[in-house]
Amino acid sequence: PTEFIMSELERRIETLLNELTVAFAELVHENETLRRRLRQNQNRNSLGLSRIDHRFKSMFRQVAKPELQQWLPVHQLTGHQDGILDVSTSPINHYFAATASVDCSVIVWDVCRKVQSYIFNHHAGAVNSARFHPSLPMIVTGSGDETSAIFNLAKTRHSSQTASTTSVAVNQEEDVEL
Repeated sequence: PTEFIMSELERRIETLLNELTVAFAELVHENETLRRRLRQNQNRNSLGLSRIDHRFKSMFRQVAKPELQQWLPVHQLTGHQDGILDVSTSPINHYFAATASVDCSVIVWDVCRKVQSYIFNHHAGAVNSARFHPSLPMIVTGSGDETSAIFNLAKTRHSSQTASTTSVAVNQEEDVEL
């Protein structure tokens, strides 16, 4: 009886191994088929996007007016030591624009007078964003140093030099009341 049980067990193991081998071969074949289809789709998509891109460009060229394609700067504002990541304008003082820069600073410009009205050097990392409050003379900044700062322009010295500021560093768990 032990020999019979052993040979029956061996046959069952052999059957399971054969089934497993067949299933594995099917999976390998299916995987190869899917990879082939993926490569074909990627080639088709890149060609399709290229065609769409070309059609869009040619349509745009036909519709765009020549005077709209020839923008020339009215004046240039210089002051940052590195790239500018964001520009925003004030909804309450239409002469103010703010630029946020990789040089860790925010400059608020008087665009009519073409001068720097405020310079904020509060952050230790690149300043990614600067936004004016919709109804108060305040600006909020966001930086790569993982902080935000709120500057009250009404309480800040109006100068072309680096200004001392009233600011609040904000982390993810704190709320700021204005």
